Amino acid sequence: MFPAFSKVVTLENLLILLKGALLSLGLAAGSLLIGLAIAILIALLRFSTKKICHIIANIYVEFFRGTPMLVQIMYLFTVVPIVISLIVGHRVRINPVIVGLIALSLNSGAYQAEYIRGGNTWLISYGYDALCHLATGFQTCYSFNGWGIRDFD
Repeated sequence: MFPAFSKVVTLENLLILLKGALLSLGLAAGSLLIGLAIAILIALLRFSTKKICHIIANIYVEFFRGTPMLVQIMYLFTVVPIVISLIVGHRVRINPVIVGLIALSLNSGAYQAEYIRGGNTWLISYGYDALCHLATGFQTCYSFNGWGIRDFD
């Protein structure tokens, strides 16, 4: 073995690594749950008949899916406290874990909103076909012409 191995791999260091791993798992779980709430809201806005709601949801999704997550984290960690400090009048410090949770949640919400939109679009387009197959069987749902192409009854 390496001579420095016993000095580096100690119980204290392993506990620190375990604490970091648990924090990472907590951030991942928390950001997925918060992101799901954001995604449902954004998906509802995207399916809205009002043009302004649709535009706002599209801007949100395209912005958070189009910029790297590291840029989003750095922006939230550096620029947002400066803006808040200018508004409040004194220096504001934000907990890095909270910044990470917010950034991960916003990014996750944008991606999950696209999953919901895609699933709902599929359901609207092909849901009747799937339901018909499950309920009645293949022959009652479709009739085929001579070329083997599906015709709707």
